[in-house]
Order: sequence, then C-alpha cells, then structure tokens
Amino acid sequence: MSAWSTIGRNRMLLGLGLLLGIGAPSAVAAGSCTPENKTIVCRGEGRTIRVIAETTSPSARYAIGWIVPAVAAKEFERNPEDGSLVLPGGEPENVVVRLRDGAVIVTTQSKHFGDHARYNHREISAIWSADEKLLLVWSNDKWETLASEAFHLNGRGELTGRDDVLALARHIGKEHLSRRQNIDEVDLYEPLILKERLSGKGRVEVVTALVIAGSENGFTFTITLKSPGKPGAQPLRVLHVGTPRK
Repeated sequence: MSAWSTIGRNRMLLGLGLLLGIGAPSAVAAGSCTPENKTIVCRGEGRTIRVIAETTSPSARYAIGWIVPAVAAKEFERNPEDGSLVLPGGEPENVVVRLRDGAVIVTTQSKHFGDHARYNHREISAIWSADEKLLLVWSNDKWETLASEAFHLNGRGELTGRDDVLALARHIGKEHLSRRQNIDEVDLYEPLILKERLSGKGRVEVVTALVIAGSENGFTFTITLKSPGKPGAQPLRVLHVGTPRK
C-alpha cells in the first residue's frame, strides 16, 4: 500500500484547524472530525467516515471519505506502519464530506474501501477546481473504470449538480468505435479512464481507453467537456471528441 504525500496530509490536518469560523451549508451532519493515524475520522449519528488520502479540496474544507460498515469489523486490515484501515473486497459508501463538522454533501457512485487512494488494482482519484466548485472523481480497477462523476458545488459547499462522466464516456466511445471498420463485438469494450484534468474556463479533458477485460489491446480517445460555470445551468456539455486510435 502506498503512503500518501506528506504535503497533502499536512494540508488536510492544518486546514481542519482553520475551519472553525466557516459557515455551514445545508447538508446532513455526521459529527466531529478529528485527526487520527495520519488521516481524519468523522464520527457521529451512529456512523464513522474515514477520509481517503489525496482527495482533500485546496482549502481542506472538503474531502472524499468512506463510511465504515459496522458489521465488517473483523474483516478490516490495519497497516502497522501508519495505522490506516482497509476493507479488502468491500464496497462501502463513499461520500463528499465537509471536514468542519463531518456533514455529508453527497454520496458518490464510487465504492473505495480504504484510507489510501491506491491499492493493488484498485484506486480512486479526485481533482478539485481552485474555487472548489467543481470536483472530478473516478475509481478504477485493473481493467475498467468503476465510476466517474463530476460534482458541482456553490460557494457554500452545497451540491448544485452532478454528471455521470463514465456513462458519457461509454456512450461516446462505443458510438465512435461502431463506426470503424473491422471492429467486432463493440459491446465487449468498456471504458478505462486514464486521466481527467481541468483547464482554464471550466474545461474538462477526459482521456479514456476502450478495452476488453483481460486484453492489452484497445483504443484511446479524448473528450473535452465544458462546465456550466453557474448553478442551475446545463450539465457538462461535449465540446470535442478525439477519434479512437490504437
């Protein structure tokens, strides 16, 4: 298991102490959040949320966490080096959490199962915009992307919209692949999102491979999306699609 960066850890722990004066958006409160074994744990209302490394927002106001299943206590593994927990093979709920008080902003489609962002053949990635109004989250196993979403927040940390980026990549990729000659069994191909990045003016670039599970062969293409930039506007719209290439 890979240890998460000292910079990211220190930013999160320092940010927790700076959040006491920030106003609370409307969300479901979970309880207090405190540093514990190089991560942050939020306890309250009968549940425990553990923050996933490398997912905190720039100001450390928010992060992605996994809800610890109460019935799975005997199946946990604790890393003796850093005290982190993992639930191998589990699929706990993942949430975007407000670190000031543990309020849950939204439940994600991802099911990451430990304190670290990367484990053997499983990982979760998160990219925040500088103003913390756009969050990109995707989780992969070895052969495919399990979930990928974009979350839109306002300045108070309230959810204003969400997009299923994985569904969009699957639809666009298979549609373009079906137009190519000598491509059989298009339905067997599934998207593996290799990278997502934010650029200026609310643009999102998604680099995706279409692969058949267990095969090293596939096609890579890019999708450029545009964020609505304001609450209540249309969701991410497609600006450009690169031609799938081997």
